[in-house]
Formats: sequence, structure tokens, C-alpha cells
Amino acid sequence: MRQLPEHQPAAAASCYASRVDLINLLELEAQARAKLSPMAYDYYASGAHDELTLRDNMGAFARVLLHYRVLVDVSARDLSTTVLGHRVSMPVLVAPTAFHKLACADGELATVRAAGAAGTVMTLSSLSNTPLEEVTAAATGPVFFQLYVYKDRKATEAVVARAEAAGCGARVLTVDAPYLGRRERDVRNRFVLPAGLEVANMIPAGYGAITRPTADSGLAAYVSELLDPSLSWKDLAWLRSITRLPVVVKGVVRPDDARRAVDHGAHAVVVSNHGGRQLDTSPATLDALGSRRSRSALVPSSSGAPSSGGWPSPGRWGRAASWRCCAKSSIWRWPWPAVRASPT
Repeated sequence: MRQLPEHQPAAAASCYASRVDLINLLELEAQARAKLSPMAYDYYASGAHDELTLRDNMGAFARVLLHYRVLVDVSARDLSTTVLGHRVSMPVLVAPTAFHKLACADGELATVRAAGAAGTVMTLSSLSNTPLEEVTAAATGPVFFQLYVYKDRKATEAVVARAEAAGCGARVLTVDAPYLGRRERDVRNRFVLPAGLEVANMIPAGYGAITRPTADSGLAAYVSELLDPSLSWKDLAWLRSITRLPVVVKGVVRPDDARRAVDHGAHAVVVSNHGGRQLDTSPATLDALGSRRSRSALVPSSSGAPSSGGWPSPGRWGRAASWRCCAKSSIWRWPWPAVRASPT
């Protein structure tokens, strides 16, 4: 991969990747650690508190055994499926992740091009460094829009309207972050967006800047000051009232919460512990899916239950696929800009 000059911040780098023999995302992560600034790498790679859930998200896959069938004709294989009416080439989506320009100058534009080339969905974060209209304009496949609800509901309604006008195919409401989990690496680094980078989608409302705090993390301060911690089930009706598109609830780890989401009008739920970045000691995503019986009880068959967190290799995607869940690959864990060629 192209070596960045020492004086050049990662955000200013172009998204180039040489033909290095990287055969899995763990190797890609090692390259990212060597190339990114410590603050950027720690932001992408870290979890909450002791990072127990972060590690267990991947450890859970080691506990799953595949009882394979034999003598089955596999000469013709097709991984394609549909997600909320959109045809995708495989049951792997790109999860919403913030601040892609910490990794490369093209940021979310590189990610949406990669998702389109792979034939799958990109879910764009509210906290992207690139305006949503630019991302959808560059897309060749479906784009969903992930939503954080701000205390300023008018600002929230405005960004929802913009996303719908720009052609996003669904609203993905994150419900597991009323406050930001204590990510000790971000606290130690006093996380802040470098000069020239902002929360692009919220600039019109005056909420674009994440500044350096005197203590803690700048992102934690931003979330605490601006996001609405009073969000509750009644707000699903409000969200449905301001958009005609499907509403997905992301951040569910309990079957009863999944049922509540569907009962309140959600079109799908995303089983996710926020990548182990919110509540440490929450269950690993794969464990939250549980047995076949509990998965069938999770939501009615008319609703989808994608999962997010701990997907570093096709082998683990295969284990998830054998459980008939929809994996979500994201760059928060493996952020290097080879996402231009393959999707955190």
C-alpha cells in the first residue's frame, strides 16, 4: 500500500491500495494500523470500557460449529437475496460507520462505490464526512440512511427529508446509543475530527463541528450535548410519520425488544451491540441471535433480522449464512481504504 508522508494526515490521503497479498480482513486491519494515525485507528478499532464484548463478537464465531451436509449438488450456487425489496448479490451489507475520511480523502464516496461494485447495500451514517447527496449521486446500488435523533427535532426531520429526496431506500434508526459508550482509547486520545472534517450532514443545522475537549472524547461530548437521550418506542410512530420509506431499528439484542420494534411499525430490526462500542459485557451479536428456535421467535417471518458485529472473514460469514441471518460488513473494525475494492 502507498505509504503516507509523515506530515500528511490520514484524512488527506487518496484511497489507493497496491496489489498486496491480503487474503482476509484481519490482515487488512494490520495494514490499517500501520498506515492510519493512532487516533484514527483507535477510533475505528476500539470498544467500550474493557472491550470484552468487542473481543467476544469475534470469539462467538469460534463457538459455532458447522454440521455440514454431503453429496449435495453445489455446481450452481447463488448467494443473492433481497433486503427490503432491493436485490443484493450476497447476504452481506455495509453497516453504518462514521467518519470515513479519517481513513482516506474519498471517504464515504469510496465506500459507496465499493458497495455498488460488490452488488450490495451501503448504509450511510448520519455522522458521515461526506454529504448524503454526494454519496447517493455516486452510488450504483441501494443506499440506506442511518439516523441518530437529535434533541433538535426540526434538524432531524430536515436530514430525514434530505435523505428521502436523495433516493435513500430506508431509514435505519440506531436505538442503542442514548449516550456514547465510554471508549477509553478515544478518551486517552481526546478524540476530535481533524481540521477540514465535519459531520457533513448536520452542517446546515449548525451541528457539524466536533471540537477537542478539555477532557474525555470530543465525540462523547458531541453526543451528550446534541443527541436525544429521551428517545423511546413512541418515537417510532413519529419517525414513520415523517418518511414514506421503510424504518429499520438497529441495536437490538433481545427478542422481546425485536417484537416491540415490529409491533411499533418497524419493517426490520438489526441485531447489533454497536460493535461492542456501547455497553461492555452485552452479548456477542451471534449469541444474541441464539438458537434456531429463538431466532424463529425473534420476529415474524415478514420482518428481517440482519446482524452486525464481528465479521472478519468469509468463513465466519458462512457460519452466519448457515444460520440464515444477514451479515453486515463494516469498516469500523477494518478501515483501510481498500474498501474501494472490497467493503466497517
